[in-house]
Amino acid sequence: MGSSNDHVAKLYDGSATHTYNSSIKAGINSFNDTYTYVYTIEDGMRFFRATIGIDVASKPGAEVLFRVYLNNAAIDSGYLMTMQGVKELAIPIDGKSQIKLVTTAQKSGGVGNSGQAAWGDARFTTD
Repeated sequence: MGSSNDHVAKLYDGSATHTYNSSIKAGINSFNDTYTYVYTIEDGMRFFRATIGIDVASKPGAEVLFRVYLNNAAIDSGYLMTMQGVKELAIPIDGKSQIKLVTTAQKSGGVGNSGQAAWGDARFTTD
């Protein structure tokens, strides 16, 4: 899903900062900025896994809503994240053909270029 330096995210889990080298990142530039990423799910994949959060280089105060859709249906109401935590995702994708990842800035934490939301080490797995 991503492997260049542009895809490196650093997320703080409340006690330590961790680096995720293969991440999907979205800007947090202003209130209600929305970024959508759509991927085809290959046969045999069973889970979508990622650690979601806000990159530590972002301005304080940012809040982002992360949402996941499978075959265009929301899996739940989403995950509202701040810079003070992360959430591990392991979403079953058996029998699904498409995943859509959506981030929406709820609070930017400042004016312009406030930071980045990240789907850390986003990947499909068979286990």
